[in-house]
Amino acid sequence: MSTYPRLEARVSAQERQQNILNARIEELSEDMTTNIKRLSDDMNASFKQLAEYQIKMEHQIDARFEEHTGILTEHTGILTEHTALITQILTRMDEQTALITQILTHLLKKP
Repeated sequence: MSTYPRLEARVSAQERQQNILNARIEELSEDMTTNIKRLSDDMNASFKQLAEYQIKMEHQIDARFEEHTGILTEHTGILTEHTALITQILTRMDEQTALITQILTHLLKKP
């Protein structure tokens, strides 16, 4: 008497085991496909969110830049006006200095 089961029993057991392994492989394959699809969808959604955020931030930066450009333009205009006023004042001071010099020269010449 043999300690091993009959050949038909061993072949039948081998076939059942092969079917079970094939079924498990099929399930794992389906699970992996589903998980990869979910991951891909999540990554696409994340990318879209990041792109939208980036665009929003660029618009905000552009708006702030325009605001600051306007302020700088306004300040440049004010500075130009003040420079013109200072130039006028300096010109008048030069004229006054020349006049005072003439007066002093004239006074110093009189006995």
